[in-house]
Amino acid sequence: RVERLVLTWVDETLTADQHHLWQKEVESRVDYRKRIVIGRMVGETERRYGLTHDQMLEITQLLNERWKDSWWGM
Repeated sequence: RVERLVLTWVDETLTADQHHLWQKEVESRVDYRKRIVIGRMVGETERRYGLTHDQMLEITQLLNERWKDSWWGM
């Protein structure tokens, strides 16, 4: 991931305040990507198997708890 690759540069270049803001932005983007991937996974499962709303919520919760960053590349 690009954000992780530039971490060394960020640590050496940015002030503490800038680094904090950069880190918050990275975390926000990672969270957004996670929500998108999980949403697509649940949506595809719902289309294939006709899940109920409660099942969709349960699967979403399980995927959030067991999230792996490598899923982003799926």
